[in-house]
Amino acid sequence: MKKIKFLLFVLLALLYVSNANALIVNDTFTRDGNTYRVTKMDEAHDGIPQTYNVAFVSSTNTTVNIPATVADPHNQYTFNVTAIANNSTVPNATSVTMPNTIVRIEANAFKGGNITSASST
Repeated sequence: MKKIKFLLFVLLALLYVSNANALIVNDTFTRDGNTYRVTKMDEAHDGIPQTYNVAFVSSTNTTVNIPATVADPHNQYTFNVTAIANNSTVPNATSVTMPNTIVRIEANAFKGGNITSASST
């Protein structure tokens, strides 16, 4: 009986730890050298589809390719990249490619970079 109680305790502890990785609005994560900030997490309800959005924040890449969608590091959510954040930084970048899902470019976008070309997909 003690073994069963111990195993149940361990199982509950593992479930608690696995939920600690959940993202919320304003959390940031990095994928493929680009950092993103979560701007919207709206689960599906009343016939409205789920909406998960992020804003591009920064990149360490020399050629920045912002994808239309990006998965978080734990592959729990797939986010639409809909914005380029205020004071986003690309210190090493010379070119940027943006998806057509971008609907907002905030002030001082691509700060600190030597951008010589920008394009959209």
